[in-house]
Amino acid sequence: MSTKKPAAPGTPADVTFADSLYASRSLFVASGEGLREFKVVGHRVTIQDDDAEALEYLINHAELQILEG
Repeated sequence: MSTKKPAAPGTPADVTFADSLYASRSLFVASGEGLREFKVVGHRVTIQDDDAEALEYLINHAELQILEG
């Protein structure tokens, strides 16, 4: 099963991470003066590949592993 959906030219693709600890939870990262929330559902959290801030946070999270397509 592929974790990345084919994207139309010029549109970001999805990147999915597996959460090794929780089936559902919210992850928060500071962004400017606020917080961004990433929801884990079914041990998975998905973001767009052009979101550098989210990629950096999720790649460096000890309990998450990127799923290769």
